[in-house]
Amino acid sequence: MMGDPFLLILLFPVLLGIYLLVGRPARSRTAALWRFVGALLLAIPFAGILYLCLGIGIARARREGHFYSVPFGAYAVSDSAVILSLSVWTILCFCLVLLLVTKISPARPKTRAEGGTPPTRGRPND
Repeated sequence: MMGDPFLLILLFPVLLGIYLLVGRPARSRTAALWRFVGALLLAIPFAGILYLCLGIGIARARREGHFYSVPFGAYAVSDSAVILSLSVWTILCFCLVLLLVTKISPARPKTRAEGGTPPTRGRPND
């Protein structure tokens, strides 16, 4: 039996984003581009879920019966307020994912052009 298609649609960009952030070789020419694409693919679903959870949570805390749009729109939710709010949350999640990946990923050795030493060839001296 197949899973729910909506969950698969949400899960696909998350898995692809994780692969692009972690699974791609760091020495490829386009590693930075793929890192940005992976972070964006992770940020979009997380921003949407965060936006929904915050809107429902704030409405519950204020004891109101309808959604509260954060940071734009408040209770008067319009299409432009939702798009603007989702854009803000996507940018914040994107920056957070990039920051976490940069802090977690191992440091890349410097190339000769950057003032580093070339890697040793053969067996190192014991």
